[in-house]
Amino acid sequence: MAISFVSRRCIGNLHKSRTKNCFGETCWLTRPRVGYGGMSSPDLDIVETLDNLGLEPLRSIWLEYYGSPPPLRSPELFRLMLAWRIQASIEGGLEPSTRKQLTRTPVPKAEGLSLGIGAKLGRIWKGRMVEVEVTENGFSHDGEIYDSLSAAATAIAGTRWNGPRFFGLREPKT
Repeated sequence: MAISFVSRRCIGNLHKSRTKNCFGETCWLTRPRVGYGGMSSPDLDIVETLDNLGLEPLRSIWLEYYGSPPPLRSPELFRLMLAWRIQASIEGGLEPSTRKQLTRTPVPKAEGLSLGIGAKLGRIWKGRMVEVEVTENGFSHDGEIYDSLSAAATAIAGTRWNGPRFFGLREPKT
C-alpha cells in the first residue's frame, strides 16, 4: 500500500522534459526533482554512504530523486549507477562531445586485416591448396575480392564457414 502511494506521489511530481540520458536513450526524467521530499537535489556526501546500503535502500534513494529505479538485482551495480547519477546531477554529467562519441558505433574491421596488406593465408581444402591475400579492399581469392575472411572461406568451401577458424587464426571449439 505504501509503495503505490509513493508511486502516485512520484508520478505527479515528474519533470516532463523529454531528453536523452547518458546512454543515448530517450527518457522523461534525467535530472533530480527539485523540491521533492523536502530536498532540492542529492548532496555529494550521500555517495560515501552508499557503500553500506542494501538494494532496497538504494532503490528508495533512486526513487526519491530520479523516479522509477532501473530493474537491477545487483547491489554493486546499482550502487555504482546511483553514485554516477548523483555526481552527474551535481557536477554536470558528460560533455556533449563525449555523449556523441559514445553513441557512435564504430565500423568493425574484418578479422585478418590486422595481418597487413599483402599477407597470404593458405590451407589445404579437399586436396588442393587454397590461398587468400589481404588487400586494401578486403581479401582476394581467385581474382575475386571479399569483404571478410568468412566470405572468402564460404566461397571456397561452398558452405558457411568462420573465416578465421577456416584459415587457422583461431583455435577450434572443443
